[in-house]
This record gives sequence, structure tokens and C-alpha cells, in this order.
Amino acid sequence: MNEMISVVIPAHNTEDYVSNTIGSVLAQTYEKLEIIVVDDGSTDDTVKRINDSFGKDSRVRVIKQENRGVSAARNTGIENAQGGFIAFLDSDDLYHPTFIEKMIGLLRDKNAETAFCAFRKVSEKGVNIFLRSPSTSPVVSMSGPDFLLKALKKESLFSINATVFSKSLIDSHELRFVNGAKNGQDVEFIWKSIFHSDRVVCTNEVLASLLDRHDSLSKNPTISKLHAAGCCLRTFEYLKKHKAEESIVDCFEKKTIPSSFASKIYFFAERGMPKKKILEIARNKNYRSRIKKAGRRYFSLHEYLKIRILLLSPSLAIGIALNRSNKRKAAGS
Repeated sequence: MNEMISVVIPAHNTEDYVSNTIGSVLAQTYEKLEIIVVDDGSTDDTVKRINDSFGKDSRVRVIKQENRGVSAARNTGIENAQGGFIAFLDSDDLYHPTFIEKMIGLLRDKNAETAFCAFRKVSEKGVNIFLRSPSTSPVVSMSGPDFLLKALKKESLFSINATVFSKSLIDSHELRFVNGAKNGQDVEFIWKSIFHSDRVVCTNEVLASLLDRHDSLSKNPTISKLHAAGCCLRTFEYLKKHKAEESIVDCFEKKTIPSSFASKIYFFAERGMPKKKILEIARNKNYRSRIKKAGRRYFSLHEYLKIRILLLSPSLAIGIALNRSNKRKAAGS
């Protein structure tokens, strides 16, 4: 068996962070590894910083390509990976020293194809913001479809930066990130990987730290946020095509998709997008038709009421959200 792991690091203008990220991988207790940094058209000194610090290390390869987005960069990494295992790490995040050793150990022990661990979100000052875990137990193993249903019900939380895959799983199902998608493409990739996994294993041990950057694009209320809902729709059709269990399809249609559309609309309000623009989105017939399929049994009363108010009176729902956002801003000023 190929014991090497390929760690794919997509990088774009992260000169201040990428060296620490690569260093966290090279500091692993697991030695059989390669690092593939895919520079996605950086215009700063990202590549120079890598070459200056790691140019003589044969374990680090840099592949340069024109700017085509994080999905294309990760796909380039997949196509060039030589390991029997593969992981993806953003160029500003960090692995804890035993991440690879413990994750591959879990995959071997449980004969699994996908492994998840807990992770911390930290500020640029090193302050812990929150912790997320795929499990409440030290180690849990189950079938891919069973785990997927738990994930869709938000009973398990994960990140692409805290996951290890069997490379054969990726290759046999020709799994790739969707080019052009600016939000949700990592979750879509994980959902499909889980679905095709005979076995999934996860641990509640924190083995990765993800940086919450002040300039993160994920915080901006841009229309591309709706790409995440598009990822839900694509995955829904993909699962139906591949004959997923009815419980999974039902949860996708009545929870995951409605929740994705509704949450993005509220996100726009909380982040200060103009009310007129938000109302245009909220009144879109296609979006509303998806939100209307929300199934009461999949939501708490509070969540379901927010969805119903959004459908019955978009102006009222958005007005309430904007008002709360303004009060929070005033309290923080």
C-alpha cells in the first residue's frame, strides 16, 4: 500500500502566512509526505517566500498556474498527487504536529476512506474563537451514508482543512472541486466523498487550527455567497442520480437546500447589504420555491419561524435582521 500522503495547499497572495502553513506540515511526526503548493496566480511574494524557505526541501513542490480560483488549484493538486492519502490545507491554516499520524492511524484502524477531526478557529492574535467537532466521542466510525445523514442534520461538523481522504476514493469516483464556485465547493466535495465512502471515521481531538482573517472574503455580503446554495442543488441532483437513500434525499430537499437559501438572505442583512438588493433576492421565485420545501421536523421552532416569516413577509424578516445588525454595530462602537 502507498503510505505517503499528499498535502495540497492552494495559495493566492498569502505571503504573510504560507511559510507557517508549510512549516506545520513539515513538522509532522508522520514522515512519508509530500507538499504540493499550487500558486493560483499570486501577485505578491508568495512564491518567493516559499522558495526562500523551502527551496531545498525535496518534499515541497510548487506548481504555478494563472488565477483560476481555489477549486482549480485544488484540482491541480489532486492531479499531481502521488500519495496513497490526500489532504487539503488552506495557505493560512495549520496542522498540529500529530495530525497526519493520528488521522492515517484512524483510517487504518477502522478500514475507512475518509477521516475527520475537530478543529479550532483562531483570530490573528491567537485567540480561540470557537471549536467545531465531527463527533462528541473520542472515536466514531460508521458507514458513509449514515455519517452523511448526521452531517446534513448538523449533528457532525467538519472542515476540508481537518480531513484526510484515501486517494483511491477520489480517483475511483473521479471526484473534483467545482471550478468557478466561490462558496460551498469544499462542502460539496466532502458530501460526495462521504457518500461514496464505505466507512468514515472521526475524532473529537483537536488536530488543526484555522485562521479567522480580518480580510477574509467569506465575511463579505457578495452575491457569490449564493454559490453555496448552488453547491447544495448540485449535490442534491448528484445524490439522486447515484441512488442515495431516500432519507438522505429527503433531508437535502427539506432541510439542507431551504436552510442554505434562507441563511444566505439573513447573512446579507446581517452584513449590511442594501435592503432593496436583499429583497430582490428574497422575492426570487426560484429561491422561494426551494425555501418553501422546508420540512418542519428538520428545524427547531425558532429556525422554522424565521423561514416562515421570510416567506410570508420578506420585508418584515429582513427589516428585523437589519435592525438587529444595526444594534450590534452600535453596541460594539
